[in-house]
Amino acid sequence: MADLILTVSSNSSRELSGINYLKELSTKAVGSAHSRRAYELAIDEFIAWSLEDGKIRLTAKTLQEYQGYLMQRTNPSGQPLAPSTVNVKMAAVRALVHSAATAEWITEQDEEQILKRLKSRPVQGRRQGHRMPLEDVKRCLQLPDRSKIQGKRDYAMLGLLFSCGLRRAELCSLDVKTIGKLGGGWALVDLVGKRRKVRSIPLEDPIKQGIDEWLAAAQITKGRIFRAIRKNGKPWGTGLDEEAVLRMVRRYAALVGHENFAPHDARRSCARIYYDAKAPLEQIKYMLGHDKLDTTAKYVNDEQKFGEGAVTKVVDIS
Repeated sequence: MADLILTVSSNSSRELSGINYLKELSTKAVGSAHSRRAYELAIDEFIAWSLEDGKIRLTAKTLQEYQGYLMQRTNPSGQPLAPSTVNVKMAAVRALVHSAATAEWITEQDEEQILKRLKSRPVQGRRQGHRMPLEDVKRCLQLPDRSKIQGKRDYAMLGLLFSCGLRRAELCSLDVKTIGKLGGGWALVDLVGKRRKVRSIPLEDPIKQGIDEWLAAAQITKGRIFRAIRKNGKPWGTGLDEEAVLRMVRRYAALVGHENFAPHDARRSCARIYYDAKAPLEQIKYMLGHDKLDTTAKYVNDEQKFGEGAVTKVVDIS
């Protein structure tokens, strides 16, 4: 089996370009911007750890040693890294090996032999995530000061997260032209989500009104719906960063007693609220853009077998 050893020198951009090229290949196919940043960070951590005498050794032995190092590492609170955290970091390193094979720097047989010797850590149980009850969701939606432009934007964003179950990336990429008429009401029409899946989601009237108020105040007629806001209250740029969405959601959620609440927790909350209102799981699955019913069952935190007898019930989240 061939070992791949990359030379890294601060005096030569040509020598650095090899590992940078592999890193770019490794993150290019990752879906969301958030996941890409996680992969980039994990690869940088591996490079910093493995760098010795100006060389990076991408070998089965080195990768096994690195996996052992991660399993012994502790987080800032002194606890060992969770198995899921180790697995994510090693997934990025595996992607690096695959990129080396894609670039034909090692053979596919070498890739197979290297990856065969790396096993994922078993994860005990699964992360349930947080879910905000309907009463707290309504309180949260009352917090933005809608007399101000930022409050108008924040209300519209929170409304879409809680009532439509959008992913953070979907919210940031939402385009004005996505809003249209569907079945006599307003909806997000032909929304392109994860893995390029297309779905349409009805909009509650208060949420649609909130979006209209924001668009009018920000004077946005095309392009991305949500933009950054300067300190002087003026919108700017052509979009919004996902980290800004995270900070916004956590700020309002903390005010109603939910610390460390993430945008994806709003998605879980949306699923559970509709499920508690007797919405069919199939409809919730379609709204969230899931491939499998089992995934949706995990979001509502109920893994029983579902029948066909559920009835639709309108939920006034707003």
